[in-house]
Amino acid sequence: MPATSPGPTSRIFFSQRLRLHYVDWGNTGAPPLLLVHGGRDHCRNWDWVAQALRNDWHVICPDLRGMATASGRPTATTPCRPTSTTSTSSSISRAWRR
Repeated sequence: MPATSPGPTSRIFFSQRLRLHYVDWGNTGAPPLLLVHGGRDHCRNWDWVAQALRNDWHVICPDLRGMATASGRPTATTPCRPTSTTSTSSSISRAWRR
């Protein structure tokens, strides 16, 4: 994928009745690379890193449950909860099957 290609594609899906969001930086033929943000952050904070890595990797950046445009009750412990892990795992599987 040339460095001049457009930015990521924003995608939405539902897992466990929650609306979840992630951005896919394309390059599906490359090895997958998941960039997960920290608590009280969002997936677009990885843009500068994803931009640099997308020529060699299929970069996926999910919003954790309750953050940015993902649904779910936001709490200080949301990213550490098992349901968040399940949602993130679902996001990974779904994105890499495309």
